[in-house]
Amino acid sequence: MYAGKLGAGDQDLSNGPAGTGAPRGRGTPPQYGLQPGLQPGKNALPLPSCMHMAPTRLVWYRQLDRPVAITLAGMLAFTFAAALRVGPDPTAIGDLVVGTDDWNSYAAYAQDILRNGLLLPVVEGNYTQPAGFLYAYFVAGCLAVSGGSLGFVYMAQAALLGLAMGLSYALFRDLLTGWLRPLLLFGLLLIAVVDVYKYYTFRLLSENLALFLVPLFLLQWKHWWRGKRHAPVTAALCGTTLGLAVLTRPNLAMFAVFMVVVAWWAVVARRRSPVEAGSYSIALLAVALLLALRNYWVTGTASTLPDGRIFQQSPFGWNQYTLLDEPVAFCTYYLKNILFCCGFLNVLEPDYAIRPHWVLMALGTLIYFRHQLQRAGRMGGMDVVLAGFMLTFHVVLIAVAQLANYGFRMLVPGLFITLGVSLKGYELMSTAIRARRIKARQAGRTR
Repeated sequence: MYAGKLGAGDQDLSNGPAGTGAPRGRGTPPQYGLQPGLQPGKNALPLPSCMHMAPTRLVWYRQLDRPVAITLAGMLAFTFAAALRVGPDPTAIGDLVVGTDDWNSYAAYAQDILRNGLLLPVVEGNYTQPAGFLYAYFVAGCLAVSGGSLGFVYMAQAALLGLAMGLSYALFRDLLTGWLRPLLLFGLLLIAVVDVYKYYTFRLLSENLALFLVPLFLLQWKHWWRGKRHAPVTAALCGTTLGLAVLTRPNLAMFAVFMVVVAWWAVVARRRSPVEAGSYSIALLAVALLLALRNYWVTGTASTLPDGRIFQQSPFGWNQYTLLDEPVAFCTYYLKNILFCCGFLNVLEPDYAIRPHWVLMALGTLIYFRHQLQRAGRMGGMDVVLAGFMLTFHVVLIAVAQLANYGFRMLVPGLFITLGVSLKGYELMSTAIRARRIKARQAGRTR
């Protein structure tokens, strides 16, 4: 028999006070009595089986709130769906090498890497385009494993999509509360299916790899930033991942520079050691400069970024319209780009449809930035990183990129992060509204 007595800090094992039947307070864990002289957590008696039958309130989504399980399930589900779509007789990579589109170039580059070496000799000068330099090596690796099967590349991209969805959920899971967590999961699944899998998973485009690398880096940074131990190896892994992302999508270069500044600011603020910041910076530069090393080896010129037309010679870039000579055309161009990023795709391409969930994400993101501006100087570490990513990623695209190139593919690497930031904005707005209501109620009682 259980012989312990209830102490002053303990509660009865019934739903409420003994004999009353009143419900216990939500979220209050039951505490069980100890025999005199026993210490909690060390000498506690085992609970009898009847005590495990105390009624508890279960919320369905808490049983599904497992980031590892969600990541694995997403990876397996998308891989299986891609396998069904590819079928038993996948297309060979040789059928795709002829053409002028980006996927034709990536296919030809991947074949050249496998046949002639890592320096990509088919490109005689500096590497210029397509912009995803690293992506050609990713495709080549998939082809080497599968024996030249294009379908295997698509299945690998589907697996990366599922992994990216799970990593994004793990990134924002503890930044959101309550019902916003299942809403985050639903939104990630919606974007993965409607925006990515439907249009881009079965195309050889570098955004499929960048979509995975971006949340992977942010999750690594989050664990490093919140860790209390001296961890230069973890910092170096963060820098390596971000360097790979820059090689995959060069429009992330400005974000990489921003993150180097954040790392050394953490040293000044005594959040991280100089060794950690140095490890992070060296690893980032060592990986991001692999393209410059290749170009220098082939041509003698250390060109650091692709300099193709998409990123530096946009047909409607800032060189064609000047603010002083053509202010209306100058502002209209950037206004259209901004609206395109917010989901109004028809402003650049009349055949494209408006994406309502992007509009809601844009509104939530504006609310998030409004709240962060109100508490400037008191932003948390992850808030600084997320805000920096949202600004640098979209500003570069709005300023110099052909946003309507192959649909909306240039925005794909940031979609999952934008969703999480927008939901955080809505949560902050909801919290502020509740606080104002409570304050008004208290003010009414004091009158």
